[in-house]
Amino acid sequence: MPGVSALRDEWTELASGPHPPEDVPLFLPSQLNGRAACPRTLEMIELQLREGQAHDALNELCQGLQSRAYMLKFKDRFLRGQGANTWARNCVKALDAKINSAAAKYRVAYRSFATLSESLGHVDWKEKLRPLVDEDIRALTDTFDLRPGEGRRKVSWIWRTYGSNE
Repeated sequence: MPGVSALRDEWTELASGPHPPEDVPLFLPSQLNGRAACPRTLEMIELQLREGQAHDALNELCQGLQSRAYMLKFKDRFLRGQGANTWARNCVKALDAKINSAAAKYRVAYRSFATLSESLGHVDWKEKLRPLVDEDIRALTDTFDLRPGEGRRKVSWIWRTYGSNE
């Protein structure tokens, strides 16, 4: 994309001093926002990649939530003593980090996917992918833990994406 070289030069002028290569923006089609011309085929390729990335991140998120729920049940049922509970708590912290990482990855992919789909006129994805809010990030078992007076809770939409049943 010819216009990206000008954007890269502009970024280099703004970034004073030496910078590591991982800090240099890639200027993907979803990041251009009309500042440079981009072939439609590149936009379509990134759209497909971002859709796959979003679904992979949702899968990682659900796996992390299932592992966390299992670990908490295991901890409550079988572990006794300070050492065992400290070990379990560290495992839960590691799972929380994995869950937060997957959620951040999904949000980036969703934002880029929404930007590209709007510019390309792609509209049939809104039932599959939604914005992820913190209330959506809950284990499947949380919905069945009904206490008196609590009413009925609905399963989060993240559990009803591809490969899941109602």
